[in-house]
Amino acid sequence: MIPLSDARVATLRADLRAIGGSTCARLLRRCVELLEDATADAESARATECASTAAILTDAAWEKLHTGDWKDAEPAWRDLYALATLLRVRASATRPPRDPPASALGDSALLHDPTAALRALDVAALLGGPTFRSELDVAIRAAAARNARATAAAREGSTKRHRADTEADADADTSEEESGAFRWCIGDPDPSAATATELPPHALGVGITSPGAVPDPAARSPVRRYEEPPSLETFLLEHFARSSPALLVGGCACWPARTRWRDPEFLRDVAGVRTVPVEYGPDYLHPEWTQELTTVATLLRRDIRPRRAGSAARRIGYLAQHALFDQIPELKSDVRTPDYCALSAREMGSQVEGDGVGGEGYSEERPVATNAWLGPAGTVSPLHRDSHHGLLSQVLGRKYVRLYAPRHERAMYPRDVAKESNASSVDLAAERGRATLSKETAQAFPEFAKAPFLDVILEEGDQLYVPPEWWHYVQSMTSSFSVSHWWG
Repeated sequence: MIPLSDARVATLRADLRAIGGSTCARLLRRCVELLEDATADAESARATECASTAAILTDAAWEKLHTGDWKDAEPAWRDLYALATLLRVRASATRPPRDPPASALGDSALLHDPTAALRALDVAALLGGPTFRSELDVAIRAAAARNARATAAAREGSTKRHRADTEADADADTSEEESGAFRWCIGDPDPSAATATELPPHALGVGITSPGAVPDPAARSPVRRYEEPPSLETFLLEHFARSSPALLVGGCACWPARTRWRDPEFLRDVAGVRTVPVEYGPDYLHPEWTQELTTVATLLRRDIRPRRAGSAARRIGYLAQHALFDQIPELKSDVRTPDYCALSAREMGSQVEGDGVGGEGYSEERPVATNAWLGPAGTVSPLHRDSHHGLLSQVLGRKYVRLYAPRHERAMYPRDVAKESNASSVDLAAERGRATLSKETAQAFPEFAKAPFLDVILEEGDQLYVPPEWWHYVQSMTSSFSVSHWWG
């Protein structure tokens, strides 16, 4: 429990007053006092009042976080959201549920259901600030353990009831596909997503050397391929130091995730009730792009499960660039951090050549960032560049990747919006299925068609090294689960 005397609470209250949140500052003080008293008397109605007050605070913070650009929100509102959620969950644990339930005002704010508490804490971790993060992590672990015990008990009673628990918020659809009447695996092709296998012009050399095809003004090359993992020295000298992409065939084939994650039932059991940010829309640069908080079970059932050809179009939901393994440590042991991630500029010394190494935002002290990418066939990461070294591991499914060297930046036509300057103005996804670039694209970006590129299809178990500042476009051809490691 966080006492009123905690300096962080006093600082937060002062910060709230400074940004016009005096009422929230007073309510926060009251909420903490109520919880301190409720802890001493578990039968007191103070726990209920505390939970109700905390719910009011989370609602107020939520409104502030969703007014304007979320990234521009005052840090105090983010910290308030995290702390108020902690207080609400703690108050619920302090006063056990009654039978019959108490009728006091605010009783509905109590989170006795372990699944509801875990979801509230997950959202707080995603939206909340860093000040109370350590307490939040402890609460999440405790809630996850309680939920696991409840799930195990439910499984003993009824498998059907267990499925209902983990998919309670999924869309109700009684079709055979949605009801689970057929078996599917992550990585399966999706007959309803025919365009997922349509690639941009000249992909994999198609249209360059084919008889009668229009000659491609650009030179296309395959990514250098290794059937066996290269030694650290070879990787360092031939790729890391020279800013040269590499395909490591079977680089992650031995990961436990390769077999465990294929079955969506496993992911439902381990992570089904966990709340994650899911992107919807063609890609994150598209005007229709949006982001929603939903559960892993809903993502699997509503957005990833393959459907029959001719099925009605659905939104493309994508869990993209998410620190899933920090949120759900149970999945972390299924992946491995590649040894190549230990390399840094210190090892390179005078060997640095090529372009892109040590670009903007480079830091050899930066730790390895591990992110998950889970979605259906047809997801797209638009043409963009990153400032760090990247190793993309294709755990399940297939992806097409195209890369352009940093020296061709001018031909990429970087966007002139500050927050999108690392992205290209060329919409490659809109060119899928064409033999050559559309007339409109060719006229708007005349230098783009002349830029040489590398491309490759990542098969299950493959890894792709993407050096800093290399422009790259990524498209899933089947449902897919990828893991990225970024460092340097």
